Amino acid sequence: MPILKQRRISMDYEEHAMKFSNYLLPFIVALWKETDGQDLVEYSLLLGFIAISTISILTGVRTSMNSLWTKISSALSSAAAS
Repeated sequence: MPILKQRRISMDYEEHAMKFSNYLLPFIVALWKETDGQDLVEYSLLLGFIAISTISILTGVRTSMNSLWTKISSALSSAAAS
């Protein structure tokens, strides 16, 4: 009797292994080949690059923009006072 019980357990394990390989393995392969999420990653990287570029450009232009706004402010103030 114990030999039959052991053999049945072994068969159960083999059946589960076959089910695993029949259902999960194709899912993993399909997931590996899927490229739908690739676009999202590319757009995210592009958006990050644009944000970093914009920040670095605005940091470099900050002093000239500050002086321009100061000139406009003083011109408006003198125009309002006259």
